Amino acid sequence: MNYLNYGHRTEESKYKAKIRNRKAFKELKERKRKEQGGLDYIMGKKLSKKYNCHHLDQRIENYENLSEDRFVALGLTIHDIVHQLWRYYEKDPTVIDRLKEVLEKMKKYSED
Repeated sequence: MNYLNYGHRTEESKYKAKIRNRKAFKELKERKRKEQGGLDYIMGKKLSKKYNCHHLDQRIENYENLSEDRFVALGLTIHDIVHQLWRYYEKDPTVIDRLKEVLEKMKKYSED
């Protein structure tokens, strides 16, 4: 996945891929899709055949914890966006406020 390693297969990415290839994870992924009515949790749009079951807990030591409340089904693009934003949000949660401000201004100026 590009958001993590930009094409380089690190030991961490190999470990995560191994977890995602397990039957239990694949079943969890499908349950999350069904639970969300086949929709992306954030965008509210239909998930494509390829979608991510996003881990809400970003700590590698908890990657095998498959508690369903720790996951949401996301489309590929929004999943990458979430990971990009997380890097900044983790250090400065007000980044979301600034993002919202920019989006609101874009909306305002685009409607004039």
